[in-house]
Amino acid sequence: MTSKNYIKIFIFIFIFIFIISFYFIIKNTQNNKKNLIIGFIFNYSWSRVRNFFISLAKVGFQNCEIVMFVKGLSQDTLEKIKSFGVIIYPIPDNPFFYKNSLCYRWEVYANFLKENKDKYNIVFTCDIRDSIFQKDVFQYYNYDKPFFGVGLEDFILSNKFNKAWLLKIVDENLFYNFFANKPVICAGVLIGTPDKFIELQSAFNKFYERKIDTADQGILNYLIYYEKLFNDCLIVRDNYNGYIMTIGGTERSRLHLDKDDNILNYNGQIAAVVHQYDRHHDITYKFNRKFNERNFNFSSYKKESLISVKLTTNKIIIIIFIFIIIIAIIIYIFHKLKNYYQKLNKKRRKTRIKIYRKKRKKKKHSYIQL
Repeated sequence: MTSKNYIKIFIFIFIFIFIISFYFIIKNTQNNKKNLIIGFIFNYSWSRVRNFFISLAKVGFQNCEIVMFVKGLSQDTLEKIKSFGVIIYPIPDNPFFYKNSLCYRWEVYANFLKENKDKYNIVFTCDIRDSIFQKDVFQYYNYDKPFFGVGLEDFILSNKFNKAWLLKIVDENLFYNFFANKPVICAGVLIGTPDKFIELQSAFNKFYERKIDTADQGILNYLIYYEKLFNDCLIVRDNYNGYIMTIGGTERSRLHLDKDDNILNYNGQIAAVVHQYDRHHDITYKFNRKFNERNFNFSSYKKESLISVKLTTNKIIIIIFIFIIIIAIIIYIFHKLKNYYQKLNKKRRKTRIKIYRKKRKKKKHSYIQL
């Protein structure tokens, strides 16, 4: 194969790789958003939120931002939370906060997401005090369309708090005929796309017009079950096959831990998030020991690991693209040198043959004269 043919092949490969790379770079740039963990912390000491942040750091979430709205925290607690790379905002002053902080948090989240909704892909929120992480929760909710994900607890009828919250909204007849035998949808752990959290707050605002004072979880169950909110995009997981487990109402005998003290769902898989673990004293003891600061090396921990970014698809494509170009250039140079040395050898051979023939002719001429 001649040098010209090699050049043509290299040009063709270069153009092909460039087109493919450009396509994937554009495609991935359009969806190059971060995930978001967002929460509310009010009047908690560091010891009450330590397990949450240390477990979060140990998991090491990828391409994720952590935002916390806080009020009434000591400077020491704030500094420790910030050391994990957490973005902190003060909880905005509002009379509604002091009346019903659980409901007010959704307004704060929605306002934040309205300003930043193009920045985030998936949003996860949970109660901070009684939740810990065991795996990256976002890997189990990788959908290409808007969704709203919920986890289920025990049945509404068997939970006196949920029963009381719903009976403030509906009469007894509707409660026992419609709600009583439905599992509780937990407001303490929710996941979805930003637009669905904004939509949730809009639904809450409409409900507030009824001037009924009850907990956000009662409202959430009413909206989803009775008014069919998110009916077309609702993702429901329970403790059997879910990766977000709410275990407050679960009998201790049904909860199993592996050798590393990870809570397993009923299928024997490690749950990504465990909520309401503090309802079980022995599990609380194990988690307090597991996520104790003495067992966590702050000096070797880098806060970037909490919001670390893997090599993105764009970067991988660019690296492969550059690698192929370098290989192509090396091969091209090799063939150029090969051709050069072939021509040089050919020229030398011709020269040697010419010299040889000259000498032979001269020798023959001398012999004839003799």
